[in-house]
Amino acid sequence: MIRSLTGWRYVFAVVIFLHHYLIDGKSALQAGGVIGVTFFFMLSGFLLAYGYKKRLLTREMTTCDFWKARVVKLYPLHLLCFAAIFLLGIRSFAMTDLPKAALNLLLLQSWVPLSDYYMSYNAVSWFLSDELFFYLMFPFVLPVLLNSSGKKIAVGAGIFAILYSTAAALIPLDHYHAYFYINPLFRFADFVFGILVFRIFDQRRQATGGHASRAEAGAILLIVATFILFDYIPKPYHYCSIIFWGPVAILIYTFTISSFSVIYPPHLHHEKRIAYYPNQREPANGVSRYKTGREASSHKGCPVVPYNCSGKPVFVFI
Repeated sequence: MIRSLTGWRYVFAVVIFLHHYLIDGKSALQAGGVIGVTFFFMLSGFLLAYGYKKRLLTREMTTCDFWKARVVKLYPLHLLCFAAIFLLGIRSFAMTDLPKAALNLLLLQSWVPLSDYYMSYNAVSWFLSDELFFYLMFPFVLPVLLNSSGKKIAVGAGIFAILYSTAAALIPLDHYHAYFYINPLFRFADFVFGILVFRIFDQRRQATGGHASRAEAGAILLIVATFILFDYIPKPYHYCSIIFWGPVAILIYTFTISSFSVIYPPHLHHEKRIAYYPNQREPANGVSRYKTGREASSHKGCPVVPYNCSGKPVFVFI
């Protein structure tokens, strides 16, 4: 896991919680649900591509092994929560609810565009229903998205934009929640876009330098502005996650690049890097002697100490 993104997972988990927390019958943070879920779906695509690219493309891991690994991670907690619904008396079972219970148990409820189904029993498990579909499709779309030419990706994006716009025009506004927010087929676009963000990152990870802290600040300001402007989006349309792809993608990309710029400091960057190269004898005042990156580079195995935006040194060897 990329450490900087782990921090953002906690942030967006709180954001989603605030969306569900009611004050005087109103959500404490209305934008939290839509933007938060979009972040997690895109992050899922990004991190799966980051973690499984080599293993799947080189056949180190088979498709079945990948599926097994994801199901083992997904299902135990789902089954536990499903059982807790009954054990805690939150919901009682009736034979008329058997189809809903079966679909929920199998994580297929999100495919039914009726709130009685996709919000049945453990309501938040609709998210897992979508993720299960993403996991099933991931081994097939990964090589296509990473190996296709930029021109093919652009054509595919254009076709998607046409289909998405057509669906937005044809689907009644009161069904936007069921389709654009819940349905796995529509939310799969978030997941795919997350993989494409990884593709861009993977091509540029060692070629990116510069002012990481400024880029991070800009990404944060952009995401904050998105939350502020959310209330100005007409209610049915704020379920269209495509509106939030840009700010979320920039946030994920920027903080990932900044993490890797610490591990792979750009050699052509003109700023001096600081390297810790102690004398054979410790100075009398207990402070070790430092050399600049250029001076220290003549010493093989010298640990270079580049600083990230938080000011914490990370040791790597050159």
